[in-house]
Amino acid sequence: MPAVLSVLYAEDNRVDADLTRSHFTRAAPEFVLEIVHRADEFLARARERRHSALLLDQRLPDQDGVDVLKILAQEGVDTPIVLVTGVGDGELASQALRLGADDYVPKRIGYLDALPQRLRDVIERRRRQPAAIRQSRLKPRRVLLVEADPKSVARLIEGLGAVAPHIAIEIAATSAAALDRLMADSDLDLVITDHRPPQIDGFSLIADARRRGRRTPVILVAPAGTEETVVAAFRAGASDYVLEPEKHFAELALRIDLAVDRHELALANDRAAAELLERQRTLGALRESDRQLNLALEAGRIGLWSWIIGSDAMQFSTRWKAQVGYEDHEITPAARELESRCHPEDLAALRETLARYLAAPWPDYTAEYRLRHKDGSWRWFMLHAAFEADEKGRPFRMVGTQIDITALKQHQAELTAASTRLQQLSRRLLDVQERERRHLARELHDEIGQVLTVAKIHLQSAALGPQAENVAAKIREPLALLDRLLAQVRSLSLDLRPPLLDDLGLVPALHWLFQQQGGGAGPHVHLFTDPALSRFDPTLETACYRIAQEALTNALRHSRAKNINVTLSANEQHLRLVVEDDGVGFDPAAARDRAERGGSLGVLGMHERASLVGGSLSLLSAPGRGTMIDAVFPLSNPPAAD
Repeated sequence: MPAVLSVLYAEDNRVDADLTRSHFTRAAPEFVLEIVHRADEFLARARERRHSALLLDQRLPDQDGVDVLKILAQEGVDTPIVLVTGVGDGELASQALRLGADDYVPKRIGYLDALPQRLRDVIERRRRQPAAIRQSRLKPRRVLLVEADPKSVARLIEGLGAVAPHIAIEIAATSAAALDRLMADSDLDLVITDHRPPQIDGFSLIADARRRGRRTPVILVAPAGTEETVVAAFRAGASDYVLEPEKHFAELALRIDLAVDRHELALANDRAAAELLERQRTLGALRESDRQLNLALEAGRIGLWSWIIGSDAMQFSTRWKAQVGYEDHEITPAARELESRCHPEDLAALRETLARYLAAPWPDYTAEYRLRHKDGSWRWFMLHAAFEADEKGRPFRMVGTQIDITALKQHQAELTAASTRLQQLSRRLLDVQERERRHLARELHDEIGQVLTVAKIHLQSAALGPQAENVAAKIREPLALLDRLLAQVRSLSLDLRPPLLDDLGLVPALHWLFQQQGGGAGPHVHLFTDPALSRFDPTLETACYRIAQEALTNALRHSRAKNINVTLSANEQHLRLVVEDDGVGFDPAAARDRAERGGSLGVLGMHERASLVGGSLSLLSAPGRGTMIDAVFPLSNPPAAD
């Protein structure tokens, strides 16, 4: 059953009203007519905006239909409206349609038969019409009239005002004044001018305005004209040419609206073309950007994913699926696809990290985990992600990338194994070195030292024999040489490895070392130790002693310091050695760089010795600021008390 359509009908002729109601009841029962007989009643009910359409007779006792149309247009009443009249008048029709009537129906024979369909058509057209167009029937127009004759100005203003109240007329007496106004006021909608050179030259006005970039439409008006004049006007750029405007103000108003509408449409087309061109450029740039992004993702072998937080909905890119050996159609958009392939040991950690991140997000969310490849192997992946928040700031989606780091993990494992082997080799070399030092020191002290001592005793015995006086002079120099050689052997033996280190431990060995190095004109060496310190693991004692020896040697040779302070302390977990001087200092980074290029290995050697026993060494220095070496060693067993 068709929907009921309510129609408000203004008709002062009661016979016509009754005939119309009867016809609609019989031929178009879906229409319900509400009939009023006066304009004021019609306006009052039309303002309620509750009718499907308005049907308005031109002749009403208190006001004409055209006047009612003006009021409805000014008030913005946008209900579809049809004007009916007993007088067929072309000018009245154009005026009614320009004022916002949707249709114009003369009361000729048979008009009632066509009226229901005309109403249906206007209702449907209005329904499909964009809301922005329906909001205002009469759009205000600002028109500049170029005219010096006050009477002509008055007639045009009065005539247009009667039929087109939305057109506001502004005056310029000459073409030059009009051009100035056009250049100063870009909101003028249209120019009306005549062509009466030299004071009013419409052709020159159009040409000058176009040269200065103004495209405001211009209508040329004239009391009379020839074909040549009309052609010249349009060739100059006029939007329209109107003859005898005083006799046809309604037509002039209509042409003004048409010219302005055409101009606005042309501007809209220009804007649309520019926007289309810009959109095409943007789309081209986006396509290029998308192409480069895909190339970068392909080159970097980066998979993309997105997950609706708290749900099973998860999207994977084709590259992501290929990373685990699958075609695009073989993995569904579900989070369980990832979880089912995740290594059990990694899945729990991944969930825990994710829960902490969602509870208190941090800037860079990363994770490493293993996924089972289609071939059954486990592949390592690194994930980077960020979340999107809803309007309340709560995370609702996570997006991120996935990179295959299996090869990197393998390289890391190989490097770790190689580093472990190198550390074992370094430790072994240092152990062998220390054993060789210990062996050589004992050989020098016990074997060579004893032989030299026996030789000295024999020489001294010869000086006590029968020919002592003759022998004494000959053996005096060899005895002196033997004394110096014995001292050198003893010093070399102690430098290689002092027996105190093996026999009494680290603290006595350090005391002996600093007694040997200190004194003379060099810097003052101060050793500070905890009296409760005793023995430590032999390997740890050797490492600490060698670091102290190297640090002290470097300070004595290069620092030009006045004081060198050495502190040895321990707690339940660590043994700590600190060597400080107040010398000239140096650049540690430059020194390390020289060492790595093959220079002195003293600093690197100290770092290596500390690392091989599980400790760490830091070096702080700067030119003119002295040097501090701080070595910390872990204690597997607490230091023994005296």
